[in-house]
Amino acid sequence: MLYYSLIDISEVDESCVFTLCENIKRHFKDISCFVRKESACARMLLCDILFKEYSEYDFLVDNEENGKPYIVNKKIFFNISHSGNYVLCAFGDENVGCDVEIINTYNDKVVNRFFTVSEQKVLNSSNKKDVDFTRLWTLKESVLKFTGSGVGGGLSSYDFSEYVQKDDFNAYGLNFKVIESSDKIISICSQGNRILQRKADTKDIFDEKGEKS
Repeated sequence: MLYYSLIDISEVDESCVFTLCENIKRHFKDISCFVRKESACARMLLCDILFKEYSEYDFLVDNEENGKPYIVNKKIFFNISHSGNYVLCAFGDENVGCDVEIINTYNDKVVNRFFTVSEQKVLNSSNKKDVDFTRLWTLKESVLKFTGSGVGGGLSSYDFSEYVQKDDFNAYGLNFKVIESSDKIISICSQGNRILQRKADTKDIFDEKGEKS
């Protein structure tokens, strides 16, 4: 089973974030991820999940050679993403990739560079280009984050033209789930069958308690 948590950090005080992060930095081998508020909040969300869902208080997050973070010596998988004021973490007992994006304005240059010919045709005939453009982008990002190859792994290697209107589907041996709202789109992929939402309380995460271990 896989889960995801999404939080809105628009009202979270930046100074509070960096103060609380001092309590969790020892869990991360690479502390450069704490430089930006959004990235730091994503790590705090991950720790909240590990503390509350797994009762894990003694763990270390390191990066694979390709840069994808993982939890050392634990069979817990996760992937994080952030866009605007939204921070997303997908997690569970198997590999997972996820992406959240604020709905972006259709961009010809990006489409011509990273989208397949079939995807370009779908977008050209779309009556909601911004939404479909963002859906396709998040799907591509999620699978590249699943493999750990990142954008350099070839966004145009994957074609989601026939799935742009689908919220749940299977492609490339993976199961995909798309969650669309008025201002953002989330895409999550894994080899599992079900992806469920795990509610997260932003105020509780950033309540200045911080130290859980």
